[in-house]
Amino acid sequence: MVLTGSYNWTNAAEARNAENLLIITNRPTAKIYKNNWKRRYQRAIKMSSQDLTNKSFSSQTKVIRPKVIH
Repeated sequence: MVLTGSYNWTNAAEARNAENLLIITNRPTAKIYKNNWKRRYQRAIKMSSQDLTNKSFSSQTKVIRPKVIH
């Protein structure tokens, strides 16, 4: 079984917030989800605040500014 979504198991999530929760009970589908999650976790880069100011990291980062439409 896989539980996924933005739901954060608090009273606010239960009573006020706009949360979502998806429960996957189908074993083959849950296995696909779990394997995908594991692949992404293994590829994730652990960053510290020092990494965020590192010049080599900064040079690879593109800042995207949202368009404001009136």
